[in-house]
Amino acid sequence: MISKIELVEKKHRWLLAQVDVDFPTPESILGRDLYIEREKSTQYRELASLNTEHQIESVLDEVYLVDFHRLTIMFAQLQSKFWLETKEQNHVLEFFAQIVLSESHDLYVGFKSTHAIICGIATRSNQELLISDLISEDANPIAIDHFINSIVKRYVKQESISKVIVPIA
Repeated sequence: MISKIELVEKKHRWLLAQVDVDFPTPESILGRDLYIEREKSTQYRELASLNTEHQIESVLDEVYLVDFHRLTIMFAQLQSKFWLETKEQNHVLEFFAQIVLSESHDLYVGFKSTHAIICGIATRSNQELLISDLISEDANPIAIDHFINSIVKRYVKQESISKVIVPIA
């Protein structure tokens, strides 16, 4: 278990800055506060292996980098499903739907057929990669593993990654 990680703090600074604007909506501020509460209980671990060659049978058809607004909304909708109450979901949806994309923080959404079923954030710095905020519609561990593996594979192809950090399930 890893308690305090620079990449986690970097991600938090970026996300919290999303509502550090002149006129944030009250809903996005409430969504930010709910997100902060969720993150307080999140613990992380380093992946034991960076084996990207092994591919488990997928329950996902595709994993997409969020690079346009419609995918941002799908990401936000999935993130909001962590909360049970509709009011809280709406606040979190407002918070995440306003994200300004960044080179250091990539959002991903995984699909089965045409349905978004999983999402997460990849934050990188130097040779380290944090894959966090994993939300799966049905909490399917195989889908989560495939999703993580798909993201790691993308980064290993592009740059040298020596350490991958993920939340403890």
